[in-house]
Amino acid sequence: MDRFIPLKASLDMVLELAEKDPLKLFRYVRKLVENEVGKINHITFYDSFVDLSELDIVIEYIAYCKLGEISIKLIYSKNPEKALEKYYKYESSKLIP
Repeated sequence: MDRFIPLKASLDMVLELAEKDPLKLFRYVRKLVENEVGKINHITFYDSFVDLSELDIVIEYIAYCKLGEISIKLIYSKNPEKALEKYYKYESSKLIP
């Protein structure tokens, strides 16, 4: 189930933290995510997608919590659903040699 929770974050902050250390960006939203899924025991960066022409950014993490292993995506976009769709196409293109 996808759940979109709007945040106030500047493009500069998202780009800076995502480029330097994607896990620092996750720390920015950790408490919000834990309110949804419970305590996160471990988090790893999985992948990211950037389309600067439309300012779409998707950063995916794998979190380990009481629910098990879950995917968490941080999205910066005027249209999060479209950005997520582009990310899924990008991810599926990596599977095809």
